[in-house]
Amino acid sequence: HALPTAGYISVSVPSGSLTTFTTTLENISSETGDISAGVVDSSSSNTITDSGANWTVDFHDSASLPQFLKLTSGLGEGTVFQITDSTATTLTVLVPSGFDISSLISPGSTTYVIINGETLDSLFESVSVLTGTDSVNADRVFLFNSSWSQYYKNTSDVWQREDPFGDVDATGTVIKPGQGFIYAAQSGSSPTITTSGIVSTNDYSTIIVNGIGSNSFVSVGHPVDQTIESLGLESVLSGANGEANQALADKLFIYLSGSWRQFYYDTSSSLWTQDDPFGDFDATGTLIPSNTPILISKVGGSGTSVATVSNPIQ
Repeated sequence: HALPTAGYISVSVPSGSLTTFTTTLENISSETGDISAGVVDSSSSNTITDSGANWTVDFHDSASLPQFLKLTSGLGEGTVFQITDSTATTLTVLVPSGFDISSLISPGSTTYVIINGETLDSLFESVSVLTGTDSVNADRVFLFNSSWSQYYKNTSDVWQREDPFGDVDATGTVIKPGQGFIYAAQSGSSPTITTSGIVSTNDYSTIIVNGIGSNSFVSVGHPVDQTIESLGLESVLSGANGEANQALADKLFIYLSGSWRQFYYDTSSSLWTQDDPFGDFDATGTLIPSNTPILISKVGGSGTSVATVSNPIQ
């Protein structure tokens, strides 16, 4: 079998500015040297069972090193779920409210692999993060988990989550593979963020929670430049019939060249369109640089949708 492509990705954050970033390289979990992968024999709404596995109990649900189940075939190819409990043959995973992982699984056919995630500590362990007594004087990281949270590293080198009732220790905060984040550097701080791992050979999928005001800040899946058109998200996002009706469309927000840009799919022209105060225009070929996350903002709907981006690396 061909060996997977491995490498690293670095991004520099200019002093006094912000950068959006996401992790697209993977690190495969292993126990006693064996890759943790196999075939799903059965599943429930939030568990999968591989009767041929022989894991050490609780090996895959460590708090210090979060691990994730990744489906590698079938309807859910490329989706990842955090593992919250593990026995010798069964993994319990975290799923969005109302979502049933068994809807993505064909017993005896769907394959999986277990990959490592990150925490704030592990991801920024080698980064020269500017510390401070509060978030006003320190570099900041913004994560989106149903709502935005702001983090900074205090002068004792401990990550804190800003809270109006008193900042709290955020050392073990989990960063999911493919999760987008914002890094805001203070003036005089210009850190470099580096991640390493292997390049996925699968399609990339993410679960979108529908509903008015629901947002997802996610990767586009693979460490290569892509265009809005190549993502194919119009199949799961609501479009609008012309510029006059764009308020009815789901939106994509992407941070490009130092500013946020807003896009929607125009069903009258079958084109991705950029919202602009001087007149909306065709944005089909807009380039999304490698490792740039996208913010998906929903205007309605209910339940969840699975958005899949085909693997552009062949």
